[in-house]
Amino acid sequence: MRIRARLCLCVAIVTLIAAVPALAKTPPKKPAGKLPTAESVLDRYVEVTGGKDAYASVKSEEAHGTMEMGGMPAAVEFEMYWAAPSNLRQKMTIPMLGAVELGVHDAAGWQRGPGQPAHALEGQELASALDGAKHYQQPAWRSQVTKVRLVGIDTVEAQPAYRIERTEKGGRLVTEYYNVASGLLMKKTEPGPVPGTPERVESYSDYRKTGALTLPYRMTTVLGPQTMTTQLTSRELNATLPPGTFDMPAEEPAPPATKQ
Repeated sequence: MRIRARLCLCVAIVTLIAAVPALAKTPPKKPAGKLPTAESVLDRYVEVTGGKDAYASVKSEEAHGTMEMGGMPAAVEFEMYWAAPSNLRQKMTIPMLGAVELGVHDAAGWQRGPGQPAHALEGQELASALDGAKHYQQPAWRSQVTKVRLVGIDTVEAQPAYRIERTEKGGRLVTEYYNVASGLLMKKTEPGPVPGTPERVESYSDYRKTGALTLPYRMTTVLGPQTMTTQLTSRELNATLPPGTFDMPAEEPAPPATKQ
């Protein structure tokens, strides 16, 4: 399920340096006694995080925080802006390097980095960015899958969690782990963002009441040998965003030549 502002820009960066086999999966436990259905676990998650009406009420979001990534000497500043239905802008400010940005607007995507002008995304990069811009669609999970199955109970962060396999339209298999007691999503594993890359493992914690929803403020992504942890300091739902927030920036003119 898409809970947070998917950090597709950050994952794209991690993908460049990730090159090891996918993590091995631990077989789930199958305890005696009747387990709930996968459908009831997914519906319960929607309810404990706010309910269908609360999700439908969210039309925009602004979030700020920091990120820690392997190989980075200091924390990276992170900011995200989103507006329904699928407009997104993410910005990472990397110490001593500068800002890296990604945007999605009207089914088009763009990206720019330090010393590089904004350029349009194409192919798999565009597909990943468009997918990452789909927020707050948890209540519509039935329209996103062809099959769901509760496999058993695993242990996540020393707590029992229902392990559910979701076969998404298109054939992608995603495994999710929901806390047995709270009903909150704790972990998710899915194929790498592009073919041939390692499996992506995402963990969610530090859930807080935010407007009408309960949302995670800490997300950890493991992609091959790289670990990326995002700690949000603020999330504002239905934030007022200025016009042009998601537009691809115009190329800045070159500075005038210095007279000799």
